[in-house]
Amino acid sequence: MAMACLLAIWLIPTPLRAQATDGFHTRLIFPVVVDSASFTQSFYLSTLDATTFVVPTFYPADGGEPLVCPMLGLTAAYSSTRSSLRLLCPALPAGSQFGMLTVTPWIDNGPIGAASQLVAGFSRVSNAAGAGFAVEAQPWYAFTSAFSSVSGLTRRAASSGQPALQSNCFIGQMPSASGLTPTSTAWVALGDALGNTLGTPISVALVPGKLVRLLDVFAAVGAPVGDHANARMRLGPDPPYSGRAGFVAFCTVQDNTSFNADFRIAKAEYGACLANCDWAGPMDVMALRSSNSKADLSLPGESARPFSLPPGDFQDTHVFYFRHPDTVSCELRSAIDQPATYSNGMEMRLLDETGNVLAGGSGESRFYGLFLGDKEQRGGGANTRYYLQVERNGELASTTLDYGIVCTSGSGHTPGDLVRRLTPIDQF
Repeated sequence: MAMACLLAIWLIPTPLRAQATDGFHTRLIFPVVVDSASFTQSFYLSTLDATTFVVPTFYPADGGEPLVCPMLGLTAAYSSTRSSLRLLCPALPAGSQFGMLTVTPWIDNGPIGAASQLVAGFSRVSNAAGAGFAVEAQPWYAFTSAFSSVSGLTRRAASSGQPALQSNCFIGQMPSASGLTPTSTAWVALGDALGNTLGTPISVALVPGKLVRLLDVFAAVGAPVGDHANARMRLGPDPPYSGRAGFVAFCTVQDNTSFNADFRIAKAEYGACLANCDWAGPMDVMALRSSNSKADLSLPGESARPFSLPPGDFQDTHVFYFRHPDTVSCELRSAIDQPATYSNGMEMRLLDETGNVLAGGSGESRFYGLFLGDKEQRGGGANTRYYLQVERNGELASTTLDYGIVCTSGSGHTPGDLVRRLTPIDQF
């Protein structure tokens, strides 16, 4: 089933997302760190707090015992810098070492904010000539078991005036912050620029903290001999898709003459649908690309309460968090989950946080392709909340109307929680 699924998604174009500007977090991970004869890595850590103490931990790529490194004290006035992994972790074993590095807070019984102090991290991997690439620390939460991909992979033989290029890929399972040791398997596949599968998809066994190297990923999957350009590696978990440990995956395209290389982290494409959503986007119910909400929130063991309007003048208000500038679309759904029309008896409108009506209104049950505006036009420049109000339009006046709300967005949104139910009012 997993292999059939991965072959189908080659034909679906997906956007790439750059490294985020939201870089300060409490728990960070450098997806790859290295100290070898060919590469060294320098580290820069900074904080927003007056004083922050953090503990780096090195996870060897072979899955060996983690190495807890000396605690670092950071202040908001400057960055803490270490010019190599060995200086950051003096007890690092002799010889070449590579793996992952986590940075977590040192917590004692201080003020409540002391356990959530914010840190950002940056590093640079360099060869002996000083050429190299940047590896930014990422928040732990960003790594899930979503189907992911790395694009632009190349294999090229050396020729007159051109060095050989080799694409090396690395796949691992996130270290366990809670001490659990779940194992898992992932499939890996390679496709060309036209969407054709190269070679044969392979299965990779994963354990927490271990990185599996696929040196020359084209050879690893048995791609045809010869040069290849602009290929895409895709990977994902074997079933079941939910409840899995997070993956970390990245590739480097290496110049085999100078050993210069770049760094490309895998981008989440499709996450397991956890609630009120489809597969597009990451495994994050705060950043759904498509949502289909039909019932109010319920705790485990409780029955979900469907969205519904009884006879009379009532209004439901749902809150959505969108990330502008973005283009969003929403529609009401009938009780049988079909797009609502006027005859279904419902209407809706979308308001910004100041109460301005952006779309919809009397008799309207959908809006399509709404541009939310540039950054400075909403929320004082911050991502913010929007209100979707649902009322009756006069049709089916004596019938209780169950409804759902389907919304899509390009940059993600929340499911549309019901925050005001059955307000006795008719506003539009």
